[in-house]
Amino acid sequence: MSWKGLTKAVSRLPHTLSTKTGIRDATTDHEFKEMNNKFTACEKATTTLLTEVCKYRDSVTALLNHQAEFGIVLAEIYDPSLGEPSGEVTPRRVQTALESVQAVDDFQAVMREIRDLLLPEVDKLEQSVVGPLTEMQNLMKMIRKTIIKRDHKLVDYDRYRISLKKLQDKKERTLSDEKQIFKLESQLEVATADYEGINSLLKEELPGYFWLRSQLMEPVFYSFFFLQLRIANILLDRMEPLSRSGYYDLSMDIVNGYETRKGDIAPTLESIEIITKRTITTCKENVFVFVRVI
Repeated sequence: MSWKGLTKAVSRLPHTLSTKTGIRDATTDHEFKEMNNKFTACEKATTTLLTEVCKYRDSVTALLNHQAEFGIVLAEIYDPSLGEPSGEVTPRRVQTALESVQAVDDFQAVMREIRDLLLPEVDKLEQSVVGPLTEMQNLMKMIRKTIIKRDHKLVDYDRYRISLKKLQDKKERTLSDEKQIFKLESQLEVATADYEGINSLLKEELPGYFWLRSQLMEPVFYSFFFLQLRIANILLDRMEPLSRSGYYDLSMDIVNGYETRKGDIAPTLESIEIITKRTITTCKENVFVFVRVI
């Protein structure tokens, strides 16, 4: 804020506080007040929609990248040569089932295909939804600045008007009062012109803005809806072969499916001393470091 702006803000502060506490009356334009309330609601709705669209975009992108990377990790884990020393052939004691290896290969291929298909759709979301909403939000910020300027001009108009009326209502006026009245009349004339000009401009232009906004929001909503629909359809279409393979039981709850496939491996893991000792040692080291930090 410039020094001039700071000076004006300080000079308006007493009147602003007086009107908020009800000590002084304030000019109210009910027509503009209704428009301002509607504009405020539009601001909140636009911000909320833009935030949710960006969350959806980022979530889909993260999901696609995570699933593609997850397929790569599974393929590495199920690699039959994992853990073999270089130059030697040390077969695993228990080989991974061929159907599991094939399922991972299929999963990796499908996830890679889905990512390649959907990332361009996410880019369309950026172009047809996020971009227009961002432009609209920037335009609304400019309008809000004009409304704030109008409010400042209204404060100036009211404080000059009230101050002038107070002096004019005095029964006995001094020469200093007469000079102050002349000064206030000049200031009130300028403040009235400034306030009425910007107030009339907003009342004339805001209805047009509301109409243009409604014309823009309809195609934005349509684009967002159909892009979500297309993304969902691509996911279902490409995931269906995996569900038909028989390896994945999609009718089972995730936790129950995990417990069923885990079988009796938990006791086996608990019986392996090297894992248990390693875990205990790591925990002790972490506690030791924690104590030293404290």
